[in-house]
Amino acid sequence: MCGRYGFSGETIVAAANVLNMQNVPTGFPERDVHPGEYSPVFSATGLQNCLWGYPGFEKGQLIFNTRAESALEKRMFQEGVCHGRVLIAAVCFYEWNARKEMFRFSDPGSSVIFLAGISQIFDGIRRYSILTTKPNASVRLIHMRMPLILAPEDALPWLDDDSASIELLHKTPGPLHAERTSGQTSLFDQW
Repeated sequence: MCGRYGFSGETIVAAANVLNMQNVPTGFPERDVHPGEYSPVFSATGLQNCLWGYPGFEKGQLIFNTRAESALEKRMFQEGVCHGRVLIAAVCFYEWNARKEMFRFSDPGSSVIFLAGISQIFDGIRRYSILTTKPNASVRLIHMRMPLILAPEDALPWLDDDSASIELLHKTPGPLHAERTSGQTSLFDQW
């Protein structure tokens, strides 16, 4: 599960450089993004401002994570996997352990990590969901799921290569740095 991630203007610029995208807006403030908020995501056509979370089956419910392993099997997510793949440029993401302690995961060797996502338009609003997968060794002791993180060399194939994207749904993310944070522990606490 991924219930919060952080990004900044520098993160967006670094991602745009990897994706060879020109004229990408800059100057985004550094902040954490929560489900139900708008944030910039990369698609094959450029940077878009999208709402995090597909509408759920009950009023007010948000589906902000989608299991990568079964996304193609579920009608609700097939369109996004086939025609709405996106990348969320993050500097970190957060997970909580069973004791509700919050951990920040990042890649110290990179200024951006690419979270794989899917998007679709619902009632005229483009929304996205972050794909999750089984945890790697870095996350396993903290949480039973993690975002599907793509290496920089997999970023463009995820966006514009249909056959490569199917294989990438089953990729195991590389190692990450984890640190316990202090302060707020609730998934939906605002900053």
